Amino acid sequence: MWLLLTLAFALCVFPFWLARHFGQVGFDQVVFQLQSGVDSLFCADQRLIRRFVRECVVSPALLAVFVSTLLCRSGALVRWGCLAVSWVVGLGLLVVSLNVPAYLTTLAGPDVFATMYVDPASVKLSPPPRYQNLLLIYVESLERTYENAEVFDRNLLAPLSPFEAEGRHFAHLRQTPGTGWTTASLVASQCGVPLKVFGLWNKNRQGEHFEQFLPHATCMGDLLAQHGYRNVFLNGADLQFSGVGRFLSTHGYEERLGRQEWLSAGYRTQDMHTWGLPDDQLMLQAQRRLNELMSAGEPFNLTLLTIDTHGPAGFRSQSCRPRAAVWGFKDTVSCTASLVAGLLAHVREQGWEDRIKVVVVGDHLAMENPLSADLARAKDRSPFNLFWTPGKPGLTGRDIAYYDLFPSILEFLGFDVQGGRLGLGWNALGDDTSFDSDDRWRNLNRMLQNSTRYAKLWGFE
Repeated sequence: MWLLLTLAFALCVFPFWLARHFGQVGFDQVVFQLQSGVDSLFCADQRLIRRFVRECVVSPALLAVFVSTLLCRSGALVRWGCLAVSWVVGLGLLVVSLNVPAYLTTLAGPDVFATMYVDPASVKLSPPPRYQNLLLIYVESLERTYENAEVFDRNLLAPLSPFEAEGRHFAHLRQTPGTGWTTASLVASQCGVPLKVFGLWNKNRQGEHFEQFLPHATCMGDLLAQHGYRNVFLNGADLQFSGVGRFLSTHGYEERLGRQEWLSAGYRTQDMHTWGLPDDQLMLQAQRRLNELMSAGEPFNLTLLTIDTHGPAGFRSQSCRPRAAVWGFKDTVSCTASLVAGLLAHVREQGWEDRIKVVVVGDHLAMENPLSADLARAKDRSPFNLFWTPGKPGLTGRDIAYYDLFPSILEFLGFDVQGGRLGLGWNALGDDTSFDSDDRWRNLNRMLQNSTRYAKLWGFE
C-alpha cells in the first residue's frame, strides 16, 4: 500500500515539478528523453536531479507514510478507494500536463511528411568557387525577445547589436512541433526533419535505434564532409545527454567535445558548473580551435552549443561582472551575449570576415527561468537568429522554420542548392517567398503525424 501510494503521489507532483522547471513540455519530448537512455538523464544539471529527488521521490514517500498511518485502521474499501483516487488524479494530471490527447490526435491522418520531404541525397549541391568556413553558434534558449528594453529595462543582447546591424536576420524563427528543444532544433536545422518518437516503440528494435541517430537521413555535416570540410563540435554539457553525441557521430562530425572530453583535457570538476563547462571557457576553447583550424587551411565547420542560459536558474561565467551587487539571470543572458560577441570580434580582428561565415541562432524559445513572467508579457516571441555578413545588413521580413536553416546555411556558404530545398527546409536567403505560406505552416504543425517515410530515416521499414 505504501509503495503504491508513493507512486501515485509522485505522479501528482511530477507535472508541477516539470512545469516549474521546464515550462510547457510535450509528451513526445519526455518519451524521446527516456528512449535516449535513462542513464543520459544523469548527465543533466545536478541541481535539477537533487530537486527531483527531493520533490518527486522523498516528499511523496513521506506523504505516503503519513497517509498510510492514517488509513491503517480503516477498512479495506476505504484504503483501496483512497489508493484508486490517488492514481486517477495522478494519471489525470500527467495526461493533461503533457497534452497527451493532442499528441495522440497527431498520430492519425495522411503522411504529410512524405509529401513535403525532399531527400538531400537526391539534390544536386554545386560547390562555390572558393570554399567558405562556417562558424555556427547555437545559444541555449536565446530569444530575440531579450532585446526588448520595454520588458527588461535594457537590451540584454546589446553586445550583439553591432553585429546584427551588419548582418541579416529573419523577423521570426518559428518553433514548430518536433523542433522545440535542443536536440530537436539541432536535427531540424541540420537535417531538415523533426525529432519525434514515431517507430521507437518497436519491441524488436528497442535499444538498437540509438546505435546510430537517423542513419538514413542526409544532414549538413554529411554534405560538408563530402566536400572536404572538417566538422568540429564544441559543447559545454555532456555529449551523452539526449543523444547529441550519437547524432554528431552519425552525421559527419569527426571531432566532438563535451563535458567528459574537457575533463580528460585537463579541466577539473571544480572548473565546471553542474551542467558542464561554463560559456566563457567554451568560448576560450572555441577561439583556440578556430585559430588552429584557420592555420590548417582546410575548409571547416566549427559548431558550438552554449549552456549558461539554461533554466531554471542559469549559470554564471566567472569572467563576467554583474551590473549590480547581486548576480541575476539578466546578467547571465547579457554575459553569454557578450561572450558570443567577443568571438565574432575575434574573427573581425583577425581579418577573417571574408573567409568565415558566421551563423548565430537560439536553439529554442526559453523554457522556465527567472524571467519567464517577463517573457510571457512580450509579443511575437522568437528565437534569436543572425547571418553575419559585414556589408550585407538587413531584416528579412519573413517567417522561417528551423528546417529552413539547413539549405539557407549552405547557400550562405556559397553552395548552389538545386531547387533551394533540403528535407523540409527552403532556402530563405533567396528570392522565392512561396515557402512562407499559410498552407506550409499548417502542414509543418502536423509533422508529428505517423509517417512511413520518416520511419525509414531511422531504419524502420
